[in-house]
Amino acid sequence: MLSYVYCEKDHDKFNLINFYLEHEGNIYYLFTQHYSNTAYDRFKNRKTLKEALKFQKGIQLRSFNDKLPKYIKYIEDTENILVLDKSIKKDTAKSIKQYHKFSPIIE
Repeated sequence: MLSYVYCEKDHDKFNLINFYLEHEGNIYYLFTQHYSNTAYDRFKNRKTLKEALKFQKGIQLRSFNDKLPKYIKYIEDTENILVLDKSIKKDTAKSIKQYHKFSPIIE
């Protein structure tokens, strides 16, 4: 299932934008950062997680590049979900390892 990242202007403070992760129909708050036209224009419409994780050039998106994977990892840990490809691969490898550890040896 595809995951999406998007932002909305903060309703209380107009110089801030809030970022959200949409995964399997659930919406998770990620973080808030200062408003910049570049970030807002890029993410006001949903972007796939893969697009969002690609390195963004520009000073305005530098902090976004650093924050996004960290906050998604936090959401994965607190909500017990798998979103990032790295986490999914790690979980799959762990499951395979456990399967082989407990599977009977047939000779």
